Amino acid sequence: HGTNGVVFDSCQGATLTDSIITTGNKEDAVAVKSGEDEEGRARGIPSRDIKVQHLTVYGSHAVSMGSEMSGGVFNVLFTDITFDGRNNGAGVGSARIKTQRGRGGVVDGVTFQNIHGYHALYALELYEYYTGSENIGQLSAIETPIIRNVVMRNVNIDGIQRHAGIVAGLPEAPIDGLVLDGIHLKNVKKGGWDCKKFKECSWKGGGCAYGTVKDVVPALPDGCIFPKPGGGATL
Repeated sequence: HGTNGVVFDSCQGATLTDSIITTGNKEDAVAVKSGEDEEGRARGIPSRDIKVQHLTVYGSHAVSMGSEMSGGVFNVLFTDITFDGRNNGAGVGSARIKTQRGRGGVVDGVTFQNIHGYHALYALELYEYYTGSENIGQLSAIETPIIRNVVMRNVNIDGIQRHAGIVAGLPEAPIDGLVLDGIHLKNVKKGGWDCKKFKECSWKGGGCAYGTVKDVVPALPDGCIFPKPGGGATL
């Protein structure tokens, strides 16, 4: 059994505010979910219109979407969050959206903003290969997860234990409408952003993501996030 802090599973119109959360090192402080694989799609009860604000996190893995999101996740806001891993040797996670082939479902309209932290594992992990699903191969359209309109803005973290972040969309369903704006990371131990953690994406930068990037330090590799032909995300 996991020891996640707060889980919103197929919830609508919920708010978490003015809270302090500590969990196990590999558990989420806050997780938003909506059912798993075929059963979750059949139930079709999304999580939507959720706000998490004024939150301080010690010693946990992240505030996360998924990986069980087969019923859909829509309109989620994380704002005014502090991550503090200075008294935790493993560090503390920041923002994460995780899914994989087989889940299906749609994540649309997630914002992480006004985030400050110390001794974090990473700033953002956004990937569609949870539990190594790059070995599964492409599946049907209904089993393919969709991620779009994710915004991360005004982030300041001092001390990153891993890469600055990971961006890894699926080649058959690239992440769409990703906005990274005003992200300043200091003392990143393993270098910048990793957009080639998974090898399937043949795009130049390896991220398989469309979007816009403004004022991000350290900078993302060239070609990690492409402007969408004919338009795309705007700041």
